[in-house]
Amino acid sequence: MNPTAAAIVDQFDGMMRSLAQLVAVCGKLDWLGKASGHPEGSGERGLAEMRDLIDGTLGRHLVAVGIAVDQRAKEGFSQDLLIHAFGAERGNGSKAIEVMERYHEIFGDESTTLEEAVERERGRLKREGLSEEEINGQMKEIEERVRPEVGTTAPETMPDSLVWEAYDRVSKLRWLIENFPRHVAHSVRQMPGLPMMVSEHLDFMTEYREIARRLQVGAHYPLDVSRRKKRGCETQMLRYLVPMLERLAVIRDWIQDPVCSSWESEEKHLAHCWTVVFEEEPTAGLVEVLKPLARLEPLTKRNAREWTNELLVPFIMRRDALTATTCVVPALQMIWRQRDVKSDAIFRSRLQSAVFEVLKTFARAGGKCDDDGEREAGD
Repeated sequence: MNPTAAAIVDQFDGMMRSLAQLVAVCGKLDWLGKASGHPEGSGERGLAEMRDLIDGTLGRHLVAVGIAVDQRAKEGFSQDLLIHAFGAERGNGSKAIEVMERYHEIFGDESTTLEEAVERERGRLKREGLSEEEINGQMKEIEERVRPEVGTTAPETMPDSLVWEAYDRVSKLRWLIENFPRHVAHSVRQMPGLPMMVSEHLDFMTEYREIARRLQVGAHYPLDVSRRKKRGCETQMLRYLVPMLERLAVIRDWIQDPVCSSWESEEKHLAHCWTVVFEEEPTAGLVEVLKPLARLEPLTKRNAREWTNELLVPFIMRRDALTATTCVVPALQMIWRQRDVKSDAIFRSRLQSAVFEVLKTFARAGGKCDDDGEREAGD
């Protein structure tokens, strides 16, 4: 190993040994319980507060280490790093998939290679007592014997583990809803639906409808998710707009929150919200077109034209429309390819019509409830 690299690794190992010692110290003080349970100024309270301070510092540094690992997983080439980063991101679906895709890009998609199959067979033969010389003499036969394994996949690959994790989490969703209905209501009202277990033998639709009615699933979602919403309307434009509207609705809620918006200037606050929600740094032009979010009411059929003209069309023109030759969004490519779309102005006009048509069809009639007081999404 390079001497400089070895010194850095030794330094890291020393830090981890110190960390292990701190954790051991904290563990020995857990018998004290909560610090507030001891009299002010007592030795027990001082020790408990010291323990809590160390634990809190550990938590803050854990976040910092997580950010560093996340950054290196996007740019680095270490197999060990990517494997551990994937493990750390499990439970955060989109991030875990990003790490998995980078791992597959560099090291392959975890399908068995000829070298791996040969190595496994060599290991088996060694366990059976064959010498290295005997194994090397059989290499041709070994390669032919293991060739059918090439391209197959073993259990517990990264995609396989993500599916199991999703199954495990969804199977516990009913328990969460039954035990913490007030807690989960905040998130489920912003979702268009809930993941539920579905199989040839189980049908949870009746249960889902009861949960949807009770917790108001989708009540704060930017589009109408009621059962009576017309089916068969899915288009490229709808698929393109839905995730965008979900994210823009979140940014709108944040920037209109009086507490959050008082922390920094409008431009900085918008840029921060964009970075958190879209996970990328915004340009000055994008921040400018997002400014209408500070005053727009929640999307309904009544203000669909306002959302279209003042926010969505300028946003799309700035971010995704580009030109007929550089645009990569299928829904927008379809407009660029129309025979009579020969300028940006014509494209913008067609885009305006297409976006408004989606909002007019799928936006809520107005408010979160019908005239009879029942929530649209759960009736």
